[in-house]
Amino acid sequence: MRQIGTLPNEQLASRLAAYLAAESISCQCEQEDGQWSVWVHDENLIETARAHLEAFRAEPDAARFRVAAPAPVESPPSRTADPGSAPSTPRRRGVWAQPPGSRAPFITTLILLSFAMSMVTGFGQPATPGSLPFNVKSHMAYVTIKDHAPEKDPLASLKKGQLWRLVTPIFPHLSLGHLLINMFFLYQFGRLLESKLGAPKLGFLVLLIAVVSNSAQAVTPASLHEVLGGPFFFGMSGVVYGLFGYAWIRGQVDSTAGFYIPPLLVFIMLGLMFLSMSPSPDDRAVANMTHVSGLVMGMVMAQFR
Repeated sequence: MRQIGTLPNEQLASRLAAYLAAESISCQCEQEDGQWSVWVHDENLIETARAHLEAFRAEPDAARFRVAAPAPVESPPSRTADPGSAPSTPRRRGVWAQPPGSRAPFITTLILLSFAMSMVTGFGQPATPGSLPFNVKSHMAYVTIKDHAPEKDPLASLKKGQLWRLVTPIFPHLSLGHLLINMFFLYQFGRLLESKLGAPKLGFLVLLIAVVSNSAQAVTPASLHEVLGGPFFFGMSGVVYGLFGYAWIRGQVDSTAGFYIPPLLVFIMLGLMFLSMSPSPDDRAVANMTHVSGLVMGMVMAQFR
């Protein structure tokens, strides 16, 4: 099930639901933040339903939309309810509440991979050369220390054809705290986007953000390493900031898209980004370029449907 858009009041939502039902498109509508979200059950009918919604918005009083009496606005049935039973009353759904029926399989997969790779690599702890943690970490890094050493070239491993390194640094994390924070925000932003965009589009977005943010971090000039970090880095932070930037700006440019990031959360995310640029107690530079470039990439992609 996926949201196709919103309507300003219950009357319009009910009329559209009745029309979609007459077209054999099963849907339900929910009140959310002063508007009514329209959810279509069959993924194969999403584009058709969106076309009907756009036509309805353009001319809601057209004769074809008055064919049937308005159907009651549905709330999702409980797991034990009879599918043919009468729908329950509408309910409000908070911005971070998981959409009914959404299990976010793509985001869940990213989280499981991140936990697995972080544990296998020992959360960045020193490892004996030739050991499993050492070898896995070496294969997941953007550039190996051995390849980088001769000419200080952050692209040295890529030039050998090892293109998987454009993406794989997002999975290992260098501490449990780093992993938990990233996975919390990845789940919050990721499930929101997966419910709106679907797994394929979200997968493309994550891939694009990962490639751009990882590459930007790797080629950061040495003069900026103290503030923005260098070519040896791991973590999902760039992707997290990219998804945040996408959801934030998408909600600004298209109020019907169903994205809304509370101002306080925007303040927290931006505040954490700038705070991480301050000197750390152990003098270890954070990969801040991934944060900045991921955020910018997400904001740019939000301009496109």
